[in-house]
Order: sequence, then structure tokens, then C-alpha cells
Amino acid sequence: MCNEKARYCNVKVGTLFAFLFSDSLNGGGHIMIRIMLICSAGMSTSLLVKKLNEAIKKKQVAANVMAVAEVDYDKYRDQVDVVFLAPQVRFLEKNVKRKMGESVPVEVMGGIDYGTMNGAKVLERAIELVGERKR
Repeated sequence: MCNEKARYCNVKVGTLFAFLFSDSLNGGGHIMIRIMLICSAGMSTSLLVKKLNEAIKKKQVAANVMAVAEVDYDKYRDQVDVVFLAPQVRFLEKNVKRKMGESVPVEVMGGIDYGTMNGAKVLERAIELVGERKR
């Protein structure tokens, strides 16, 4: 179910991909950061999405999350700014990078940040990667 006004979608099917749509101001301009998290079963990524939402709220950044099945992630490649893979699916990195193209950074999340569900660190890294890409 999606709410277009809030740009909010939440669907859980099989392997989980979470898209985090975040709005913030940067130099007076409007920026939307869209983050895709990929994991194998979805349980741990669901918790990380919750932690990311907490970090976004704390930093006062508007954010929304959508989750889709692994087989569908390439359908959203034009709607994503950065992709993170959970450590247990690092084997997907080469294929995901190829499908996403050079304009979308793809990175395996650090094991400590993932294991501790450090949403603030993952959010910081996403902002860094998107900033580096836009330079």
C-alpha cells in the first residue's frame, strides 16, 4: 500500500529491500536521498529500517520506507540514490553494481554497523555517498 503524498510504501515479500526516501535542505535546494537496503531474509533489515527511521526523526529529516522482494529490486533502480547490502549478501555486490550502473553507489554495510543496527551510521554513510556522487 502506498501513500503518494507522503511517498510512503511498505511491502514485505521474501528477501527484503528497503527504500528510504529522505528529504533535506542543502544550500537552499531540495534533496531527496533514496536508500535501498538488501538482506537475505528481511528480519534484521526490518529492524534496521526502524533504527534508520529513529535516526532520521532525531536528525529531523523526513523519511519513508518501502520494502520489496529481491527479484524486484532492479525495477526500482531508477528510483534509488544509494544501495547498501547486508554483510550476509555481499556476494550480490558485483551483480547489483552492474544492474544499478555507475551513477548509483553500491556498498556492503559494515559488519559492526549492521550487527548493532546503527541506523545513524548507515544514514550518515548514505548522505556521504550521495554527496560524493553529486560532486
